[in-house]
Amino acid sequence: MDDADPSVRKTEAFEQPVRFLPHFVLESLEPLSQAEDMRAYRAYLDPCAGKRFYLVQDYEPWFHAPGAMAAFAEATYRMGFHPITAGRWLADTLTTSFGVTADWFEFGADDRYRLTADAATGRRSGVVFHTRHDTPRRAFELGMLALEVFAHLHPAVPIVLYGGHVPGAPFPHQALGVLTPDDLAALYRRSQAGLSLSFTNASLVPHEMLASGCLPVVNDAAHNRAVLANGHVRYAAPDPHSLARALSEVVDDPEAAEAFASTLIPVYPATARVTTWEIARAARVILDTLPDLEDPIPHEVRERHGLLDLRTALLTIHRPASLPEAREARRRLAFEEA
Repeated sequence: MDDADPSVRKTEAFEQPVRFLPHFVLESLEPLSQAEDMRAYRAYLDPCAGKRFYLVQDYEPWFHAPGAMAAFAEATYRMGFHPITAGRWLADTLTTSFGVTADWFEFGADDRYRLTADAATGRRSGVVFHTRHDTPRRAFELGMLALEVFAHLHPAVPIVLYGGHVPGAPFPHQALGVLTPDDLAALYRRSQAGLSLSFTNASLVPHEMLASGCLPVVNDAAHNRAVLANGHVRYAAPDPHSLARALSEVVDDPEAAEAFASTLIPVYPATARVTTWEIARAARVILDTLPDLEDPIPHEVRERHGLLDLRTALLTIHRPASLPEAREARRRLAFEEA
C-alpha cells in the first residue's frame, strides 16, 4: 500500500495501515446507509490533526444484516476515536467487544413531558403505540400483532397509534399521525399504558412515557434494562402474546397505574459514572435509617416563618406526596442556606 494514497491511514487501532473506502465509494454508499456510520469514515480520512470524538447513539452494526455494511459499521469502533455514548449499555458494549474506553450520558425527557398536577389526578385510559414501520429495530410488525391480541382481550380499551401511516390495521384504533411534542405529551398524560419496542439501544419513548405518568411495556432485553433501570417499566418477552399480557396487567389494575401517575419521582443529577437511579438507591438506604437530627434553626424561628424541621424537610424533599409538600421542603432547606 502507498501511504500517499488518501484512502490509506495509519492508526493505533490497527496493526498495519488499512485501506478504507475512497470518497467516491463513500458517496455511493451514503444513500444506502443514510450516512449513519459512513460519516465516521470521512472523519477518519480527514487530514486535520487533533483528538477525534465519536458520538454513538446506537449500536449501528445491528442496523444491517450480517455482511459488508455491518462490518463497515463495526470498523468505525476500531478507528481510535473516543466514543461518547447514549446510555451505559453502549459504553459497556464498546468496551467489552472492542476494548475501547467510552464516556456516556444518561437519557432524558423534554420538560414538556413532565407530569402536571392535573394529569396526576385525572383518570387515564387506553394504550398508545409509536408506529415506526420504516425502522426495523423498533419492531413495528411485532407491536401490531401484540395490539391485535390485546384488542381481542380488551375490546373496550381504546388503542391510539401515532407516527407513521398505518393502513388496514386489524383492530379498532385511533390514528393521530405525526404529533408535536406538546400534543404527544398530552397523549401520554391521558393514556394508561404505552407499548415501546427496541431491539438495539433503548428508545427515548419509554423515558417520556414515564415522565408523563404513562406505564411503558417494553421488550425484555439487556440493553433496555440497562438504560431504563426503572422499577415501573413492565418487561415482556418479545412475542405478541407476552406483550399483550403485559399490557393487560396494566389496564386490569387501574389503581396501580393511577398511583404511579400520582407519585412524584425525584430525579438526581447524574455524573458520567453514577446514574440517577444509583443515587436514588443510596438515598433510600440513608432515608430509611435517618435518625433524629439536631436542627440548626431554633424552634421559635421555624414557628415564626412556618418552616419544617430539618429531618421532616429532608424526608419530604426526597419523598414528597405532592408538589406543595416538595415546595415547602425546598423552602425550608433554602432558608437555612440563606
